[in-house]
Amino acid sequence: MFSKLAQTAIAVSSLMIGANCSVKTMVAGDTPQEVLKDYEFSVISFYKPSDETSVEIDALMEGAEEYMEKKMRIGDWSKRNVGWFRVNLEETPELAIDDPTVSDQVVVGPGMSRMIHFAKVGGKEKDDYEIIMAEIVRELTGDWVNKIECSEIQGANRWYFDEAVYFGKKEDLVEGGIADFFSKASMVDRFNFDEQRVGFFYTEDPECRRLRDLDVDKNYIVIYNGENSVPFILELGKDELNLGRMVHEINTGVVKGTPRWGQRAHSAVFNHMVNALIYMVPEPLSPDEMEADWRVMLMVRMIEMMQENDTSFVPILVPFEQNAENRMLVPQLSTLIEAKKEELPNFFVLHPLTD
Repeated sequence: MFSKLAQTAIAVSSLMIGANCSVKTMVAGDTPQEVLKDYEFSVISFYKPSDETSVEIDALMEGAEEYMEKKMRIGDWSKRNVGWFRVNLEETPELAIDDPTVSDQVVVGPGMSRMIHFAKVGGKEKDDYEIIMAEIVRELTGDWVNKIECSEIQGANRWYFDEAVYFGKKEDLVEGGIADFFSKASMVDRFNFDEQRVGFFYTEDPECRRLRDLDVDKNYIVIYNGENSVPFILELGKDELNLGRMVHEINTGVVKGTPRWGQRAHSAVFNHMVNALIYMVPEPLSPDEMEADWRVMLMVRMIEMMQENDTSFVPILVPFEQNAENRMLVPQLSTLIEAKKEELPNFFVLHPLTD
């Protein structure tokens, strides 16, 4: 049944914002397409009345919706059309995502859905949790590309380590604009990655282009992946740019800038079909050990080459075990390539079609 929810990829373009502000309960006989059709995005809480924790989290929905509506009303957050719903899994198990015994929350958008897995952490007040939930929903329903001052790009106190910046007019980023694919890439990124989040920004300041050795009369997208990486520059009108290219460059750029194994590297190899050059060590290395290891220094040079040239490779420098298995969002790399700890340190090449 939930597959029907995901099918509500209803690209609604012009809908009334915040209509009928309240959390609605989906009941037996409801057709997901019909219930959700008036909203570009929908938030759905699946809860069980017999589960106290589940009930407590579900009870945050009204406060989160009210906070979000207030922020949109006063102009702090951009307006968007979001429907808020709940499903009682014990009364209507047929509306479950998959397992009707599992409580959770989901945001459904145009062609995408994303589980929230909201949990109370840190002993905060109920109001605080409502704000946190609203902030999560905000990030998954709009404000895809935000304005940034030139001096803040890759700033020391930045929120996102990796940043993608559009040098051009804000109006170019809306549906039908010459850079609307950049906004869509931000949406795709937020719906698909928990690790190594990327900030998407724009600046209209021509002087910012001049300061960064860019032509003030041209529009660019520049991907920044940290102080020790080479900015990747794409020029509109010259480079072939679309949503697929943007998602590919963003994802592989993150891995080239921070060569670790995780969601990004896994996606680069198996979704974007690039190869991985891996240097695996038996245990995590200290900074001094890295400097003393000639193979690490060789890997650093290889990373520089991958950043400066289109090699169809991404670098990965990783210990035999990064985290406990239950904390990994993707399979452990050592398991995936069948590495043996006693044979490390060693180099490996991983091809996306590796058996």
